[in-house]
Amino acid sequence: MNTAGNQIINRNTERIFLLLITAVMAVLFYKMYLVLNADFTDVSSRLKNGTMININDPHPAQNISDKNSLYPIPLNELQTNSALSLTDQNPGY
Repeated sequence: MNTAGNQIINRNTERIFLLLITAVMAVLFYKMYLVLNADFTDVSSRLKNGTMININDPHPAQNISDKNSLYPIPLNELQTNSALSLTDQNPGY
């Protein structure tokens, strides 16, 4: 009888620990959700102003702004290359 009583106590202890682990995991997943949700708050505005693209869209790069499609020409290149002037700089820089 004593071993049966120990098995019941061990089972109840196991159930309590499983319940605690489930509660801790639920809290951690909720915190992760809050962090990830905050990262997506500015997505719609970034899609509109052309600083982010939606690769699942049929035309993903249609709203990308010219400034974000080209890098700036370095200032030392503009100054040392006689074939370039400041007006040759890429749009938006």
